[in-house]
Amino acid sequence: MDNIRNTNNLTSFVVNASPKNEVCYFATMFNTASIQDWLIVSLPKLFTDVTIKTVAEIGSGIKESDISEYCVTSKGRHWLDIPSEKLNLTAGYHIYKIVFADNITSIGCTLYFAYNIQDDNPEKPYDYMDPIREAQEEAKSDSEEGE
Repeated sequence: MDNIRNTNNLTSFVVNASPKNEVCYFATMFNTASIQDWLIVSLPKLFTDVTIKTVAEIGSGIKESDISEYCVTSKGRHWLDIPSEKLNLTAGYHIYKIVFADNITSIGCTLYFAYNIQDDNPEKPYDYMDPIREAQEEAKSDSEEGE
């Protein structure tokens, strides 16, 4: 796989990295149709010379799997490119942890990013009218039995 993103193409598949207590404020909603080949994670501007240690999805019931070997960053850039194929792109809320070290100070840091994926064509569509229709049909059959 080619680990170089074409920077001439603008993308809308971008998220912001932040401390854990702020990550929920930066979770972006994406439709499955808008997902592109690379997710761009914007790091705080101070983080331009870092070594990525781990990048993994976190959450209850999720086995952390490090995808850092597929991530691309370079000195002087304050963003991280992650191939979309390595991310969890199922419908729902996803949060990832980035652990890295500053190359100048050797200080370690952890940031998080999150996104929501929505699907226009889910396997099990939710029809909010179903319970209402069922109650109406039940009431209708009860009234027909009573006649």
